[in-house]
Amino acid sequence: MILGPGDQNNRQAVYDALVNHNISGFIENKPSPEKRWLGLISMVTSEKLSPDASLSEISEDINKFWQQFLVNELPRINKAIAEGFSTVD
Repeated sequence: MILGPGDQNNRQAVYDALVNHNISGFIENKPSPEKRWLGLISMVTSEKLSPDASLSEISEDINKFWQQFLVNELPRINKAIAEGFSTVD
């Protein structure tokens, strides 16, 4: 997840929400006016995948990762950000 330029209060609300909800893959890069683009969440599909894996195995790993992300992580991220924005004036 990349946080782009914008209102500093909104950027801070997103950051605080992710911190407060213990989001997986969260990178603690605090937003500031001089950091226009900011990486906040980084995830790797699988660190256990062999360098010799076939295209089929890689595809299966990516699909499994995205299915788990969509079911488990994305709802938590959405909830955290929605709650964060509810505190912004």
